[in-house]
Formats: sequence, structure tokens, C-alpha cells
Amino acid sequence: MSDFSASRGDGPALEELLTVAVEAALLGARAVRRRPREAALKGGDPVNVVTDRDVASQRAIFDRIRGAFPDHNLVGEEEGHAASAPSAGGRWTVDPLDGTSNFAHGHPPYGVSIGHARDGVPLVGVIAAPTRGSLAWAVRGRGAFLRERGRVRRLSVSKVDRLDRALILTGYGYDRAGYPGWLDRFGRVVRAAQGVRMSGSAVNDLISVASGTAEAYWEDELQPWDWAAGALLVEEAGGRATTRDGHPLGDRPTPFLASNGALHEELVRFLAG
Repeated sequence: MSDFSASRGDGPALEELLTVAVEAALLGARAVRRRPREAALKGGDPVNVVTDRDVASQRAIFDRIRGAFPDHNLVGEEEGHAASAPSAGGRWTVDPLDGTSNFAHGHPPYGVSIGHARDGVPLVGVIAAPTRGSLAWAVRGRGAFLRERGRVRRLSVSKVDRLDRALILTGYGYDRAGYPGWLDRFGRVVRAAQGVRMSGSAVNDLISVASGTAEAYWEDELQPWDWAAGALLVEEAGGRATTRDGHPLGDRPTPFLASNGALHEELVRFLAG
């Protein structure tokens, strides 16, 4: 595991958490290498797709984490997401396949996200992005890193401090009642920013913000498993991740904003209208 030595914590606890998270993320990524054989609509919602590969990925991830930390809480998007009573060992929050609609259509990008937090404080985050051949990870206080094409580099957000020079990423959720508000924000950002893009994968967008190839990413409806790893990645790369109105993230679905930090307060005000 020499690739991860640059981001180790002070003791074996963080190193073990990181090692297990990386191994679990790679197992999840392996599970989504094959095209899905089955797909269903959650609650009959035509835009909320789940495939047999989502389920296979989560099972592989949970098995690896349970084998190492049987007393830890596990929260995942598929097959039920409620955690048991709080655990002194902490909580793992897993998105076994972010960007399922992309995946189901054979369209990149998509990814696997695993975050670990203790007492509500994120400690470790790992994202495997198979379509870009990337593995990203962060440890609180130790930085964020990306392994791509066999090379490892430390991540750093961009220094752009003007909205008209910024590339802004976004996406939309499943709550159609919120679409008019999102469309209004989208229209205003399109007119104000240098560029706006949608990839369909929150975890890949958060890698982009952390690596400095985009200045910000927002969604009006995002689940904790979508940001559990990526928010820490952005923060350890020097950026900020909050609710869309600038408050600390919790453990519930919320409007979400991650940025390079330099544009954060301006975007909070701008998105509020």
C-alpha cells in the first residue's frame, strides 16, 4: 500500500481505515465492470434507476468492511439505508454506484464512494472512478490524493476567484417539485459563469472540484452517500463543502455546495437569488 503512505494518519487506526476503504472501493468498482443484467425503477420512478450491479457492489463493500470492523455502522444507498444504534467505532456511508442512470445506458462517468466518520466528523473518504481509471482518497488533516494512469498526485483546488472565469458543475435529483427552482438557478449561473456542465455523477464532479479542473459543484437535492467521501476530498484539497446556504453538512439529504473556497460565499449568495 505504498501509494497511500503520503496520506497516512499519526497512528494505525487511520491507516487501517484507509486501507479497508480503498480495498472495499476497489471491490465495488470490480462489481460494476460488467453491464447490468437487471434494472428496476425505485418506487416506479422512471428517473430513479437501480441495477443488479448496484446491489452486488454494495454487498461486496459491506462484506469487506464488516469483516474488518464488525461493530461499525454501515449506511448504504441500496437494500435499506438506516443505520443501527450509534457505534463508538463510527459510521461508514456508501454509495455503491453513483451515476446509475449513466451506467445503465453504458455512458460515463460513474463511480463508487465510501466515507467513514466518527462522532459526526469525516475521517476518511475514497472514490473509485472506473471510467476514468482513477482512485481518489482523503484523510482528515492529511490531504487529498488521486491515483491515475499509475501516478499519484496531491490534489489542490483552483485559485479562480471570479464567477465569470469559473466552470460550475451541477446536477438534479428526483424531486420534480424542486425542478422550477433549480432551473431558475441554472439559468442564472449559465449567464454568469464561464461554463456550466452536468456529468450525472456527483462523486466524479467532486473529484473535479478537488483537482482544480472545476471551481464548484452544486445540487439542490443530494444524499449523504453522494458527498460522504467527496466533501472530505474537496476540503482536504483546500476547498469548502457545505449546504447550499452555507451551513455545515449533516447526515440528511440537503441542497449541497462544494467549491474551491475562493468563490464559496459569492455562490451561497448567488444561488440564494
